[in-house]
Amino acid sequence: MMNRRKLIKQGEKISVRFDFHERDLLREHTNGYPKLTDRLRLSLLDQDKIIARYSLEELNILLEFITAEAIHTNDKIQHNDLVRLCDRLIEICKSYIEE
Repeated sequence: MMNRRKLIKQGEKISVRFDFHERDLLREHTNGYPKLTDRLRLSLLDQDKIIARYSLEELNILLEFITAEAIHTNDKIQHNDLVRLCDRLIEICKSYIEE
């Protein structure tokens, strides 16, 4: 059974849920693009999740930072956490297609 991808407009922002640990990884360990990581401080809360809105292009930029940090860290636990976050964001990106 083939998964259907949701069609969105180019540049349209989608809601992405992060737990507090994922937020901290992005803000503290990826030396990320402040325009994108600062958004996590100002995002909505839904129970124990932070909801931030990103375009697919912005998610790909975040993925580049996460991947670079995962490759260069000597901390095995941090590496595994970053890889899990990266895998999850890739799956989110793959569930959308821009028109």
